[in-house]
Amino acid sequence: MPVNQGFFEIINHFTVKYLIGRKEYETALEIADFHRHRMAVNIDTTFLMELTFLAGLCCYYTRQSSLSEKYIKAAFYSAHVTESCYATVCRNYLTQHTDFQLSRGMSRLPDIPLREYSRKTPPTQMSLSEGLYDTAISSSYTLGHIIRDLRSEQKITQTMLCQGLCSKSTLSKIENDTLQPDIALVETLLQRLGLSERIFVFWGNEKEVKLHD
Repeated sequence: MPVNQGFFEIINHFTVKYLIGRKEYETALEIADFHRHRMAVNIDTTFLMELTFLAGLCCYYTRQSSLSEKYIKAAFYSAHVTESCYATVCRNYLTQHTDFQLSRGMSRLPDIPLREYSRKTPPTQMSLSEGLYDTAISSSYTLGHIIRDLRSEQKITQTMLCQGLCSKSTLSKIENDTLQPDIALVETLLQRLGLSERIFVFWGNEKEVKLHD
């Protein structure tokens, strides 16, 4: 079963930061730029902003002034216009750890504070017994059951849901727990049913947090 793609992107971020810390800027830039282009194709603005900023840092440290200014400003202004606190993180890093010359526009824009959101706690076993888990029986509420119930509630046929993804027979086996599905397939099925598969921390504003939840 393949690992969630988001996991690899997080690993890539840490790899780039680690290489910057070791002053291996050329290698860090190569990795950051490669995955930056991937995020642009996938329209994943969360990872794209940070990878663009990291690419800009690598260019700064390798004395590629024009590219450095281009990437850093793109990341900063993109974060600020979406009201993401990552804009403040970028500016603070630049002023505290580099000699990068902030433009007048970058200096004048107000900080966007980092906000902490309350931790989402799972329901208790008592409440689980009312829906997600029945204490009278040993079987749990599986992903297959979730897909089946969401599909039924939205009056979507198996043929409609699995179109272009898998066969109707495969979907039936998933819903009946006779087949352990590939995680990528499950993610796509849940997306079609209106659920986000994202479980990772990301830079965003309050509206994005509500949408994510």
